[in-house]
Amino acid sequence: MYFVSCIKSEYKIQHTMYRFCYLILITCYLLPVSAKAQKSNLHDNQYYWIYKGYTAVENGKYKEAITNYTKAIQLDSSFAEAFRYRATAYCYLKSYNEALADFDRAVKLDPEDAASFNARGAIYEELDILNVAIKDYAKAVELLPHNKRYKENLEDAQDKLAARNKPK
Repeated sequence: MYFVSCIKSEYKIQHTMYRFCYLILITCYLLPVSAKAQKSNLHDNQYYWIYKGYTAVENGKYKEAITNYTKAIQLDSSFAEAFRYRATAYCYLKSYNEALADFDRAVKLDPEDAASFNARGAIYEELDILNVAIKDYAKAVELLPHNKRYKENLEDAQDKLAARNKPK
């Protein structure tokens, strides 16, 4: 259960920014155009699909969220955050292989994305692949050294690995 709460809290923090961006997008860009053009422009914007995905996750509709995040990715395949959010939705469905593939893509696109390293580490920890989880957690701590949760995740995984390797 810790795994899900870790992913969920990371997800909510990141989406606060997207709620704000979506409101700015609507206010500054889409409201001035006609209703017909507004619908067309809205569906051609990756932030619209990110917001729709976020709303779907908040309502427990993870498959719908994945569809929405996929639409954002189709509009901009270099949008690292869309891969991270879709990976998070996959995590809720326990589709860890798909989630790992999306987190891999997210960190490839944005190697400074501590949240993706931390979340990917949580998946590896859940899968009991602790040596890889530790590497991802360590990278997250390296990128954001003052993040208490990232440090705790790293220490917990190191403790689990040490306990496993302790002679009986």
